[in-house]
Amino acid sequence: MVVNHKSHNHQHIQRHHSMKKMFHLFVAFFMIFAFVSTFAQDQQASNGPVPISLGGDRGPEMGIFSEFATIGYAHSSIQLGTVSLPIPSGTPLTFMAAWTAPGFASSMIKGGDGNFYITEIAPALYQFNTTTGAVTLLGSITGMGADQPNGISYNPVNGQYYIVSSANFYSFNVTTRVATLIGAFGVAGGLMIDLCFNPAGTCFAYDLGVDNAYTINLATGSATLLGTLGYDANFGQGMSYDFETNTIYVSAFNNGTFTGQLRTMDPATGMTTLVVDWGFDQLAPFQVQTAIVPVELTSFSAIVNQGNVVLNWTTATETNNQGFEVERSNGNEFFTVGSVNGHGTTTEIQNYTFTDRNVPVGNYSYRLKQFDFDGRYEYSDPVEIEVIAPAEFALDQNYPNPFNPSTKITFRLAVDSKVSLKVFDLLGQEVMTIVNNDLTAGSHQVDFSANNLNSGVYFYKIEATGNDGSSFSDVKKMTLTK
Repeated sequence: MVVNHKSHNHQHIQRHHSMKKMFHLFVAFFMIFAFVSTFAQDQQASNGPVPISLGGDRGPEMGIFSEFATIGYAHSSIQLGTVSLPIPSGTPLTFMAAWTAPGFASSMIKGGDGNFYITEIAPALYQFNTTTGAVTLLGSITGMGADQPNGISYNPVNGQYYIVSSANFYSFNVTTRVATLIGAFGVAGGLMIDLCFNPAGTCFAYDLGVDNAYTINLATGSATLLGTLGYDANFGQGMSYDFETNTIYVSAFNNGTFTGQLRTMDPATGMTTLVVDWGFDQLAPFQVQTAIVPVELTSFSAIVNQGNVVLNWTTATETNNQGFEVERSNGNEFFTVGSVNGHGTTTEIQNYTFTDRNVPVGNYSYRLKQFDFDGRYEYSDPVEIEVIAPAEFALDQNYPNPFNPSTKITFRLAVDSKVSLKVFDLLGQEVMTIVNNDLTAGSHQVDFSANNLNSGVYFYKIEATGNDGSSFSDVKKMTLTK
């Protein structure tokens, strides 16, 4: 394909080319670059690959970061395949698998389902395997007309994917691969190249036609200027948001130095700052492997109510929250005692409650295991609670009542006791023994199934003999309706 790019001259390469290269290679490179430079005079910026891809011995120029925190993925024009790289240092690049797009792979995103997707300007959608580095074609992208998908991103707040072309903004369904036009950016002379979202759902994008950064209105597609990028952007670019450090990363190709670079972007001004220079390599597409913090938990508490432990918690925001597992420990390993569904993605305050019923007397720790739709999970800090023995014996009314065909019967023991719980009909005849065991002090609940009984009124009677010599007896009525 024919490649358009911004005007540049051979002095850029002479200034940055390593003197270690052999003279004849330097002359050959100079001649090729001079030809491309002459061809490109007065042309516009390009969203495609760099016109020449020569590997140099230019070493990385380290910038503001040096400590590894997470990992990024990209396609390398020099290595002709997928690579991984530590973030925020941006180097070294580790080769993963050989792959070259038929045209030009423009952007990569980690979706809400945990999968990594790559757009190709054909237009087509691919899936990227972060374990093997392999890239698999999913199919063609439709709905964009003559537009090309320059960038793709995922909004963690509304669970929607979006695509940018040079001039237009689209919503996108990764399952059907159908793009739907939202609107034009309205940037004169612009060529929007990529986008990303922060945890609040703000859409950032940047343009290599006029070298500016913007925020995008999700309802209209209109772009609001943040400011200049601070470098001469050209060819393939990449953009990704690190949710762990709240950092916008740009996989840039700097036309001023004619090198690929990792940069950070100020979300308030759009100005970028150099992290590392990759030399003549072009890393596009590019995506940071970062965990979206699915839930902002603002409170988590526990109270005891007649042998039941009632847990309450509140979230301020949720992203891809499938739900919670409630785990309990009595000093040993935690085990699951129940689960509660989450609210998916929301910016509204959500209140949750869970009751762990009839917990034996003792000291316990409870924690929440929050899990999202792509299998990731996090644990809350535990809360401690003590369940003490009831002050007295008690037999509660069954629930539900009337019932069909099963109901629950709850009773409380002030001390460890020998317990008998039986069911009688209206004539006083015993029809079933539910409990005949030694039980510990505390609250207990049993299930009673009346599948083999006829509709009518029944009585259930408890007799408990405490190990301290105390005794307790009570009778209550229940109604079976079939």
